[in-house]
Amino acid sequence: MAKLIWVGENCNNVRGKSCKAYCIRRTGSTVLISYGSVEVKGGGGGKYFWCGRYPIKFPKPFRTIAKATAFIKSQIRAKVAKGYDRMPGRVKIEAKKKHA
Repeated sequence: MAKLIWVGENCNNVRGKSCKAYCIRRTGSTVLISYGSVEVKGGGGGKYFWCGRYPIKFPKPFRTIAKATAFIKSQIRAKVAKGYDRMPGRVKIEAKKKHA
Protein backbone atom coordinates (compact mmCIF):
# COMPACT_ATOMS: atom_id res chain seq x y z
CA MET A 1 0.00 0.00 0.00
CA ALA A 2 1.27 3.43 -0.91
CA LYS A 3 0.37 6.28 1.44
CA LEU A 4 0.88 9.85 0.31
CA ILE A 5 0.33 13.06 2.24
CA TRP A 6 0.09 16.69 1.22
CA VAL A 7 0.50 19.56 3.68
CA GLY A 8 0.24 23.08 2.35
CA GLU A 9 -1.42 26.44 2.30
CA ASN A 10 -5.16 26.71 1.80
CA CYS A 11 -6.66 30.21 1.87
CA ASN A 12 -10.19 28.81 2.29
CA ASN A 13 -9.27 27.12 5.57
CA VAL A 14 -9.54 29.03 8.87
CA ARG A 15 -5.93 28.30 9.86
CA GLY A 16 -4.65 28.83 6.34
CA LYS A 17 -3.25 25.29 6.00
CA SER A 18 -4.65 21.91 5.09
CA CYS A 19 -3.50 18.32 5.11
CA LYS A 20 -4.72 15.62 2.71
CA ALA A 21 -3.91 11.92 2.49
CA TYR A 22 -4.19 9.49 -0.42
CA CYS A 23 -3.83 5.72 0.00
CA ILE A 24 -3.79 3.29 -2.89
CA ARG A 25 -3.40 -0.49 -2.93
CA ARG A 26 -4.12 -3.47 -5.13
CA THR A 27 -6.16 -6.58 -4.30
CA GLY A 28 -6.00 -8.94 -7.24
CA SER A 29 -6.98 -6.92 -10.30
CA THR A 30 -8.91 -4.34 -8.24
CA VAL A 31 -7.31 -1.10 -7.04
CA LEU A 32 -8.63 0.29 -3.74
CA ILE A 33 -8.31 4.06 -3.30
CA SER A 34 -8.89 5.99 -0.07
CA TYR A 35 -8.48 9.74 0.27
CA GLY A 36 -9.56 12.62 2.46
CA SER A 37 -8.55 15.27 4.94
CA VAL A 38 -6.30 14.28 7.80
CA GLU A 39 -5.28 15.87 11.07
CA VAL A 40 -1.76 15.50 12.45
CA LYS A 41 -1.37 15.31 16.23
CA GLY A 42 2.09 15.78 17.69
CA GLY A 43 5.34 17.18 16.39
CA GLY A 44 7.50 15.56 13.76
CA GLY A 45 4.54 13.85 12.09
CA GLY A 46 3.14 12.22 15.29
CA LYS A 47 -0.21 10.50 14.68
CA TYR A 48 -2.52 10.88 11.71
CA PHE A 49 -6.33 10.89 11.99
CA TRP A 50 -8.95 11.02 9.24
CA CYS A 51 -11.14 14.12 9.58
CA GLY A 52 -14.85 13.43 9.47
CA ARG A 53 -14.42 9.94 10.92
CA TYR A 54 -13.61 7.99 7.72
CA PRO A 55 -12.01 8.63 4.32
CA ILE A 56 -13.72 8.45 0.96
CA LYS A 57 -13.15 4.94 -0.46
CA PHE A 58 -13.82 3.46 -3.84
CA PRO A 59 -12.67 0.38 -5.77
CA LYS A 60 -11.51 0.59 -9.38
CA PRO A 61 -11.65 -2.78 -11.18
CA PHE A 62 -9.26 -3.72 -14.00
CA ARG A 63 -9.21 -6.68 -16.36
CA THR A 64 -5.64 -7.72 -15.52
CA ILE A 65 -3.21 -7.43 -12.62
CA ALA A 66 -0.65 -5.80 -14.94
CA LYS A 67 -3.05 -2.97 -15.82
CA ALA A 68 -3.89 -2.45 -12.13
CA THR A 69 -0.20 -2.28 -11.23
CA ALA A 70 0.51 0.18 -14.05
CA PHE A 71 -2.40 2.37 -12.88
CA ILE A 72 -1.03 2.45 -9.32
CA LYS A 73 2.43 3.46 -10.52
CA SER A 74 1.02 6.24 -12.70
CA GLN A 75 -1.19 7.54 -9.86
CA ILE A 76 1.74 7.64 -7.43
CA ARG A 77 3.86 9.47 -10.00
CA ALA A 78 1.07 12.00 -10.64
CA LYS A 79 0.49 12.67 -6.93
CA VAL A 80 4.21 13.11 -6.22
CA ALA A 81 4.40 15.55 -9.14
CA LYS A 82 1.56 17.57 -7.54
CA GLY A 83 3.46 17.91 -4.25
CA TYR A 84 2.42 14.85 -2.24
CA ASP A 85 5.09 13.16 -0.11
CA ARG A 86 5.33 9.43 0.56
CA MET A 87 4.63 8.34 4.12
CA PRO A 88 6.60 5.54 5.79
CA GLY A 89 4.88 2.19 5.28
CA ARG A 90 4.13 1.49 8.94
CA VAL A 91 2.42 4.81 9.68
CA LYS A 92 -1.29 4.34 10.35
CA ILE A 93 -4.02 6.82 9.58
CA GLU A 94 -6.66 6.16 12.21
CA ALA A 95 -10.28 7.18 12.60
CA LYS A 96 -10.96 9.83 15.24
CA LYS A 97 -12.42 8.44 18.42
CA LYS A 98 -15.58 10.11 19.62
CA HIS A 99 -15.51 11.46 23.16
CA ALA A 100 -18.10 10.00 25.50
